[in-house]
Amino acid sequence: MQNLTIKIILLVTLILGSLPLLIYYAARLWFQLPSEAQWDKNGGNGSPWGNEVWDAIFIFLPLLLLIFSPIITSAISIALAIRERRAVWLALGAVMCLVQWGFAYWQFTVVYWTIE
Repeated sequence: MQNLTIKIILLVTLILGSLPLLIYYAARLWFQLPSEAQWDKNGGNGSPWGNEVWDAIFIFLPLLLLIFSPIITSAISIALAIRERRAVWLALGAVMCLVQWGFAYWQFTVVYWTIE
């Protein structure tokens, strides 16, 4: 059960962390999405994806979930550590929280300007 729980948390973290970044970099590479500096220089009003519905689902929602998911990860790792009486679950939970916040920070600094 514990291994399955950790694998699910890891999988969800990787999906939530990578999906918005993959969409952004694919749009920059194939669909000619300008950089933030170019967008502002060319007189772009607002953000390029600000009026789209899909951006809320695929960009903003994963960012919000990554910001709040360390709370759930911490609760699960504390519960596993207490039940199993092994501190390794606390360490694993701490590492997963750092990874989740790292993905959230990366997304916020790279992708957020497109939906602000």
